[in-house]
Amino acid sequence: MRKLLLLSFLALVSACADGTPIAPPMEPEMDLMMAAANAGRTQYVVQFMADFECDQCSPWDEHFTPSMSYHSGNGTNGFFVTGELEGYALISGGTNAANVNFRNGKGTGSGTLHVDLTLPAEGAFDCHWHASWEGYMPPDFMYVEYGKWFNCKGSGAFEGKQMVLWNDNSANPGWPYNEGVAEIW
Repeated sequence: MRKLLLLSFLALVSACADGTPIAPPMEPEMDLMMAAANAGRTQYVVQFMADFECDQCSPWDEHFTPSMSYHSGNGTNGFFVTGELEGYALISGGTNAANVNFRNGKGTGSGTLHVDLTLPAEGAFDCHWHASWEGYMPPDFMYVEYGKWFNCKGSGAFEGKQMVLWNDNSANPGWPYNEGVAEIW
C-alpha cells in the first residue's frame, strides 16, 4: 500500500516538475444538477395533524417489554392534511409497525398509508411511510418525529404521478402536528 501511495506521489511530482499546475478536476454545478433532478416536480408546503376522533381508526396491537420497549402494529390512524395539499391520510393494515425504547427515547416505525386529496385536485396516493422518534420517554414525552412518505403512486387526478413527502414536528415537540414539503411529479 505504501508503494502505491509513493508511486502515485512520485507520478504527481514528475507531472508538475516543469512548474505547470495540474488543473483540479471539474466540479459539477450543484444548482444545475438539482434543477435537472427536480424538473417537472411541483413542491407543496403541508401540515398534518392526528385525528383523535377518527371513525375508521382502531387500536394498535401493542405490548411493552420488561426492558421498557414498546412494540405495536396492525392498527389504524387518521391524519388531517392541510396547507397547499388538503385531504385525509389513513395509516392502516398489517404492514404497519412501531417500536420505541423508553429508556433512550428513540424509536422507528414504518408501513403503508392511503392519502385522499381534494386540493390541488381530486385524487389519491398509496404510499409507504417511515418515521423515527427522539425524546420519546417519560415523564413528558416531548418527542421529535422525522418522517417520510415515499413510493407514492397516484390515482384519480394524480393517475400516473408519484409523490414523496418529508415531515417533522420539530416546531411542535410532543404533539402529532407535523410540517413538511411534498413533491409531486
